[in-house]
Amino acid sequence: MRLPLKAVAALALATMSLMHTLPATAQSYPTKRITLIVPLPAGASSDGIARIYAEKLKDRLGQPVIVENRVGNGGVIGLDALAKAAPDGYTLGLLSQVIVTPRGLLQNASFDGTKDFALFGRVSRSPFVIVAPAEAGVKTLSEFVNLAKSKPGALNYGVVPNSLMQIDMVRFMQANQVKIQEVPFNGAAPIATALLSNQIQMSFIGTSGFPHFKTGKLVPLAVTSRARWSLAPEIPTTIEQGLNFESSFWYGFGGPAALPADITNRLVRDISEVSKLTEVRDLVKKLNMDPLDPSPAEMLEHTRREREQGAAVAKSLNIAL
Repeated sequence: MRLPLKAVAALALATMSLMHTLPATAQSYPTKRITLIVPLPAGASSDGIARIYAEKLKDRLGQPVIVENRVGNGGVIGLDALAKAAPDGYTLGLLSQVIVTPRGLLQNASFDGTKDFALFGRVSRSPFVIVAPAEAGVKTLSEFVNLAKSKPGALNYGVVPNSLMQIDMVRFMQANQVKIQEVPFNGAAPIATALLSNQIQMSFIGTSGFPHFKTGKLVPLAVTSRARWSLAPEIPTTIEQGLNFESSFWYGFGGPAALPADITNRLVRDISEVSKLTEVRDLVKKLNMDPLDPSPAEMLEHTRREREQGAAVAKSLNIAL
């Protein structure tokens, strides 16, 4: 049966109207290149993680994913740019603890880590190792704590200022009821040098300390995680030594807030699939990090907990949240 011409026209108009009411993003995204902002320098582990995922996401999304290093102010510049980007799925970013760092420790940050980012999930994590120089004469975490208690204010620790590491060190002192003097450094390398020369008697470091553990010049006292670190399973954790203290640095992916749900779901799905690839997990391990199975819910809960821990310390030190 042939419909009258008017009926055909009315049906066509109704169909077009319905198409306009459906989310176009679900049908078309992505149609052009995607920028992945990395707020840290090229060559760092963060850059490596971003490039691993950019290459694999390109295959799934069907569009180039271009890593753009926007460096400066400890990651603030890149994260500010991500927070201000259009919520259309064409600007994504690599996130880290910077988004939960109390604002009083960040210089000129305009973003709000609690509401300016859509979270896709954490993809890698690496705990810290609590380290002392061999000259300090301690072999275990409890021995170091006892030494610090016997000499209140006489020992020094190294820290990168205006970072979550600063908060973690204060948390450590509060948890152990010890007083240790802070000495600021501009990175992990000078901290390691200061430890080797016994200028400082303790710090949190990553894999940069591994070669010195083998020579015995630095002593690993504990890993700041609940489970032993796969890269250094011989080092006991803080938890198993009776200290309820955890800390790690991590990377995850996100975008500007207010991303449409269909785009968010697409990106979460694709990032999750990439994270399951054996090749990707092996590459993450080569960057001295443990791969994670990304989950927006887990990332939200983890950042909430870190934010609360940081806020408690910041309040005690009169640091703006």
